[in-house]
Amino acid sequence: MKINISKTAFQSFSLAHKTIHPRLRYKGAALSQSNELKYLGVTFDNKLNWKNHVDKVTSRVSKCINVLKRLAGSKWGCAWSTLNLAYQKYILPVITYSCESPVTAQQHALQVLQHAQNQTLRLITGAVKTTPIDVMLFTTGNKPMQELMKEKAVLLHEKLLRIPGDQYWKTHENKPRNLKTQNGFIQ
Repeated sequence: MKINISKTAFQSFSLAHKTIHPRLRYKGAALSQSNELKYLGVTFDNKLNWKNHVDKVTSRVSKCINVLKRLAGSKWGCAWSTLNLAYQKYILPVITYSCESPVTAQQHALQVLQHAQNQTLRLITGAVKTTPIDVMLFTTGNKPMQELMKEKAVLLHEKLLRIPGDQYWKTHENKPRNLKTQNGFIQ
């Protein structure tokens, strides 16, 4: 495999206030450092607070919601069951794609995704803003966003435990962490 140095960058992850600036070289060429990288559609920032990733996901979801609005016309629109199916097949995969990593994000970052889901549920049910979210979730048969993210994270953890020949996850001890700002993936 030939590596393109101009497209190659590295990133360091740390919760320290002072950023780390190592000098990495590959075949004599200096590699550039980035504070934010996108890998397979997931945006990683050096503090792993997931704000940039969540912002990019919500901007994509808002475009999808605009399409759903066109289907939900007040006089001629689709039935709520059709709108709900469109949400589950068109919008929900955008929100939940690789959502196992941001499950460790702070609450206010994840509330943006919950707000996007709530906006979609109001569109599907035709409810007003004062309608309780739990009622709309129950009516449409959907789950809250944070519950979906936690379920997918648990499923990923179980899959990692079942990798044949891999001993890392099977022997990993879940020790309590002393970080004040974030929980780890297993917590």
